[in-house]
Amino acid sequence: MIWIYPDSEETPPEWQTFHVMENTPFKLSFFHATWNAHLTRSIESVLDTAHLAYIHKKTIGRKTKAESTNYKLEGTLDQFIFSNGDAYLEYKFPHQWMLHSGKQENESFIPYITFKPIDEEETLIMGYTGRTFLKYFPLLDQILAKFSLRVLKEDQIIVESQHPRPIPEALKMEAHVHADMAQIQFRKRWFQFLQNGSCFSLD
Repeated sequence: MIWIYPDSEETPPEWQTFHVMENTPFKLSFFHATWNAHLTRSIESVLDTAHLAYIHKKTIGRKTKAESTNYKLEGTLDQFIFSNGDAYLEYKFPHQWMLHSGKQENESFIPYITFKPIDEEETLIMGYTGRTFLKYFPLLDQILAKFSLRVLKEDQIIVESQHPRPIPEALKMEAHVHADMAQIQFRKRWFQFLQNGSCFSLD
């Protein structure tokens, strides 16, 4: 992956990722996909945990309860954790996301995703699946990459058909529920980013 820092500083700040991705014990398998949707909508789709039991009922949401109120948000606007029981997701503004099924020290599998705006209507999603098992079984790299793309496709269909345009500038322009805490947190940081004049053209 190539990281670009779009600012005028001569020395950009040190790039940081999630702790588990540094000196990672996981065997990583790469995958990528392009969505016909704005960057903000693409990111919001993976911050929505309430839809797992519905949109992903045949994949990662098979064991997820359809009704849950055990949501918890911790962290800052720049980096936060959103949990639902033992499972939780991590998000680092502006473009990194990771899903955890339980305590990190016991994890055997993780999905990690990044988002890159191609233009105002397309987003490139690149990521890894990480595993601690069968590290020297190359065929499993392909299997896990295909599975990840299948999960992304389930989200892609919904995003492209319903909300491909940028998120509105006011929270009140769209209805939100308790389970949308992570998306609201993202919107607050995104609008802060725009208002500070840090935005750059995607043309």
